[in-house]
Amino acid sequence: MTKIHPPQGLAILVADSGSTKTDWHYVSALGDVKSLQTEGLNPVFSSSDEMREVAVRVANFIGQSSEQLTVFFYGAGCGTPDRQSAVVEIMKMVWPNALIEVSSDMLGAARALLGKSNGLAAILGTGMNTCLYENGKITHSLPSLGFIMGDEGGGAFLGKHLIADYLAQRLPDSLHRAFEHDYPYRYADIIHAVYREPRPNRFLAQFVPFIGINREAEYIKLLLNHAFTSFFETQIIRYPNYHEYPLALCGSVAFHFQREIQEVAVKYDFKTISVVGKPIEALAQYHLSTQI
Repeated sequence: MTKIHPPQGLAILVADSGSTKTDWHYVSALGDVKSLQTEGLNPVFSSSDEMREVAVRVANFIGQSSEQLTVFFYGAGCGTPDRQSAVVEIMKMVWPNALIEVSSDMLGAARALLGKSNGLAAILGTGMNTCLYENGKITHSLPSLGFIMGDEGGGAFLGKHLIADYLAQRLPDSLHRAFEHDYPYRYADIIHAVYREPRPNRFLAQFVPFIGINREAEYIKLLLNHAFTSFFETQIIRYPNYHEYPLALCGSVAFHFQREIQEVAVKYDFKTISVVGKPIEALAQYHLSTQI
């Protein structure tokens, strides 16, 4: 446990929630810091009971006190006022006296990556999202369309293409055998998981480590190039005057495939690119700095 000195003696709890996992970062009024990771909380897929159960677990972890607590929850699926209000109500059940702010995961990423600077921010994790961030606000964003119609460059997008080629026997023989060795799934298992089970995006994204392990195979190189080229073509270069801004990315895919992303970025003349795997600490620092 480490200590920092929060301004005004206020406690904050910051959550950065994607479709797969949620990172929590708590700073007490005395400067104690605690971090925890739980499953992802997305109001589109997660029930109220599931979200409340996780919040209770977090509350027990950080401990109850009489301090004034502010909760900043940034989540996938929290981009609309109705979903934000629903999450606020759930959090109020657990922290009835806290001030609670719920925003999209994209705003959280932009604040963590760019702070008070202007730039293009992007999330490449299980899914994908981007925005133009100026003067502390999202001024322009493009729809990511989810893993079925979009999410170019995200983990589910990568997994979808890999698994489709595996089922259609389009993988090179060596990769096909390696996949069968690493995963127990067969045709019926995969079809059921994708079309009948909840959260197929998580199921598809679980194959990203296989892509990482085999990244030097020619097929995987082409797959990654296709995914990240699609990401730039459908998202980044469609922002007005995109060359004028730095590009900052976060998320597990962005972090683990920095080299491949940089190689594609060169084609679009991007010179300033930064990548952060987990933005949660920078996001907490952003809120601490804004309270000064």
